[in-house]
Amino acid sequence: NSKLLIDTTRAEGEISLVERFMVAGRARVFAYYGITVAFVELPERIDPQRFGELVARNREVNARVFSELQAAEKWLLE
Repeated sequence: NSKLLIDTTRAEGEISLVERFMVAGRARVFAYYGITVAFVELPERIDPQRFGELVARNREVNARVFSELQAAEKWLLE
């Protein structure tokens, strides 16, 4: 399977801008294997500028962040 859904809505704590950069950089492995990734996060914890998503895309990772599970599933199945 080349599609991955990661639901972080039950994770505790906050993630800093530096941590977002590090996680997105490490996501490069998904691009290497051609894996499309959808992250589901609580709306209040999604960075308005979507910095992590931007960093991942700059590393050729096909990834997006969603606040709704159904929207993430729909995007993955397109």
